Amino acid sequence: MGQAILISIVLHFRHSQNQEKSVVQFLVHMLRHVQVHSQIHITQQNLRLGQNTEWP
Repeated sequence: MGQAILISIVLHFRHSQNQEKSVVQFLVHMLRHVQVHSQIHITQQNLRLGQNTEWP
């Protein structure tokens, strides 16, 4: 689902009058956002796993 959104954004920029540099900057921004979001999600999963395996 996320890839389809990215592809549609790329197609949108390709048809618009924006320069390629702005497209690259936007994609880099999107990728950074996705990386940060996935890192937060992984951290939350690790915290849950740690809580589940801890013994009182």
